[in-house]
Amino acid sequence: MRSATTTALSAGCLLVAGACATTHQSARVLEPGKTQVTAALGRTSADEGGLDEGIWSGDLQVHTGLADKIEGGARLVRTPGSGGTLSYGAVEGRFQIVPDLVSIALPFGLLWAEEGADFDDGFFLATPTVFVGSQLSPTLELVAAPKLYVFIPTDDEGDTEVELGGSVGARFTNPARTWAIHPELGLLRIGGDDSVTYITFGLGVSVGN
Repeated sequence: MRSATTTALSAGCLLVAGACATTHQSARVLEPGKTQVTAALGRTSADEGGLDEGIWSGDLQVHTGLADKIEGGARLVRTPGSGGTLSYGAVEGRFQIVPDLVSIALPFGLLWAEEGADFDDGFFLATPTVFVGSQLSPTLELVAAPKLYVFIPTDDEGDTEVELGGSVGARFTNPARTWAIHPELGLLRIGGDDSVTYITFGLGVSVGN
């Protein structure tokens, strides 16, 4: 028997949630006044318990330094043309805990599906994330980002559910860190008696520091 989340949400929407396991971000928080734009492309599929076919998604993020050790951002993930449009939009705050090594992000957004002009009921989605970075060289950072998925129904039906996810990636930059290329692997596990694991391979490009 599947969990309440997999019952209430289409498998396609859960694939988009799986796409959000990738972040394409450094463990560093931007300095005040600095802005970074990230565009990424990812493909998400499920293991034997889910869909046979995966989906491609586009990911656009904008982050800016708001104050010392504090960053704000917005993100939009969409899959136009995959039997309707599946989307995730979010805003987040992010805080540096250990300089250049550990930061915490608190994204909150909405996950929904569109069929033509119709909008299907979705879920609010909070994904508190811990970024842990390791600078292997001046131009290479390894980033691990474990996270929780908190699915919150947009109506009075269903219960809030918490699932596990995360990502690991390599961030290649120039010495000034004004651009970056960030391949990443993300995982989301939906629990229950019949668990499903969503796997995302993504590639992001960031401009700005």
